[in-house]
Amino acid sequence: MYTRSMATKRALLSIFAVFLALSLLQGVEAIGITLDSPADGTTILKSSIIDLNIDGGGTVNVTYTIDAAVTNTTLASPWNITANWTKGLNTLTVYAVNGSESSQNTFQFTVNNSAPVVNDVYPAANVVLATTVNLTAAVQDLDDITDVDNVKIYYSLANTSVWTLINTVTTHTTGLFTTAWNISAVNDSTYKIKAVANDSETTGEVESLANITVNNVNQAPVVDLTSLTGGQTVSDDTAITWTATDPDGETSLQVDIYYSTDNSTWTNIVSDDANDGTYSWNTDNVANGNSYRINVTVTDAFGGLGSDISGSTFTVNNQAGGGSSSDDDSSSGEVSVGTGASAGAFDVSQIFQSLTAGSSNELNINVAGLALTKLIFIVASAETDARIKVRDLEALPSSISVEPANLYQLFEVEATNVDSLTSATFEFKVPKSWLTSSNLAKENIVVKRYVTSWANIPTSYVGEEGDNYKYTATTPGFSVFAIAAKNAAGTADEVVAATDETTQETTPISGFATGSLPNLSLPDISFLPGGWITLIAIISTIALASFFVAGRRGLFGNLTWPEFNLSTAKNHVEKAKIKLNHAKHAPVKKRQLPKINLPQFEFPHINFGQNKQKKLKFGKDGWQKYKSKN
Repeated sequence: MYTRSMATKRALLSIFAVFLALSLLQGVEAIGITLDSPADGTTILKSSIIDLNIDGGGTVNVTYTIDAAVTNTTLASPWNITANWTKGLNTLTVYAVNGSESSQNTFQFTVNNSAPVVNDVYPAANVVLATTVNLTAAVQDLDDITDVDNVKIYYSLANTSVWTLINTVTTHTTGLFTTAWNISAVNDSTYKIKAVANDSETTGEVESLANITVNNVNQAPVVDLTSLTGGQTVSDDTAITWTATDPDGETSLQVDIYYSTDNSTWTNIVSDDANDGTYSWNTDNVANGNSYRINVTVTDAFGGLGSDISGSTFTVNNQAGGGSSSDDDSSSGEVSVGTGASAGAFDVSQIFQSLTAGSSNELNINVAGLALTKLIFIVASAETDARIKVRDLEALPSSISVEPANLYQLFEVEATNVDSLTSATFEFKVPKSWLTSSNLAKENIVVKRYVTSWANIPTSYVGEEGDNYKYTATTPGFSVFAIAAKNAAGTADEVVAATDETTQETTPISGFATGSLPNLSLPDISFLPGGWITLIAIISTIALASFFVAGRRGLFGNLTWPEFNLSTAKNHVEKAKIKLNHAKHAPVKKRQLPKINLPQFEFPHINFGQNKQKKLKFGKDGWQKYKSKN
């Protein structure tokens, strides 16, 4: 009996376990492995991302294998694979396990490795003088720039293809691979550059579009003046012609042309002109004479200078009134006078090949119509190839909107390679006739400098010279200037430069300003009818009412008012009259005013608080009785 019962229980438990296992197995979902992108069997790049989709409940463990190179690599949601694909056919197998359920799927892709592309090599064209130069290759790769292993940069003579490796570059900045080339180790010649970019399987390369000229020792341009070489007589517009070449093969050449009447002081005709071999010179801007020479100076990109000068003098002979003359031929600087043929051209330009620290440098200006006659300046440190330019301005530059009042002349000074200017002094003239017509005294002239606004600079009257008044003005820097009259009293304020020694400042005494009262800020009571009168009346009424109530309640204690006896006062007045009458008839030396004794007043004694306590103690009726007794 017992044995049969136990066997039955065991059979029932076995049946229950089978049903339980079957129910658990029914709760596990099947796993699906599909591709979202790219499509199975398509061609992809090495940088392509495989986007999988894994379907199935519970925790899913996913691994994948790519041929034999990658085996059972764990993959996590969102199930994207970025693999190191190899060129050609690649087989991807994905495994997924969920509890007792497992699944796998296989996909195939043909991988096409994109070769890197070298877009540019820099510099594309340049003449190099430094001992080193940076060479840069711009590279891109459709498989991502990280697929580029390195970029090799080579050089070769322009007429050969024998390449010499300069460097192998493995790092980049946004696709730019750069290396320094020590050109002092190569001979002066013309070279071409090549860059080769390498990824894991392919290469891409490009050569520089233009050649690079290496020139470790710069050679100056060679200049030949082909007109106005001497003996000619010219007038009006005259052609100046020349040829200029550079032994280093440089093509970026700038031309400056000068004239001189003493073969020593050179006045600029034009600056930074193109090397096209000809320039039209308007001789109407110079005085007639027979001692003229021309100087054509050509500059290369690295400071090399070449020039040619007229072998002998030639003559300028314009009709009367056609030219301009100058009374001052003592210019000690290399002055420039422009033709004025183009708008905005500088009238005066001078190159100082070297400036000594602390020394005074002069630019003599002989330009008809320009008030300036001389510019003297000092630099704090040595300067080379410094250039000063001066021009008369017929109108304000577009960046300046306000013109100074009583303006005589506008001018501009520009400096190049003058980095340590200490000070500069202008010498200039103003016609007496202009001051007379403007109703101005000669002391009223000032020079204004524009930085962010007009500001006076120190200006001094020097004296008379013929029909002109002479002045000097000192400036801490160069910009646009105006010769004008000082502002009259009562006109709009003008800014005064910090260097203007004639300007004096007055500091008001601490406290109120002279001649003014402090501004009292009173509250606004416009809402109250009658304003302040009504408010004062209200306050007075409240004060009187308070005084009355306090008296009624005994807050003033024993208040004794002064006694005034009318008869006693009358007697005092009569006695005073008698003494005054006697004083009128007394000798003058003894006359004195009588002594008048005025009645004595006793002011009330106010004792606050004491009787108030008694009133509170006795109450109203008790307090009246107390007052009557006292």
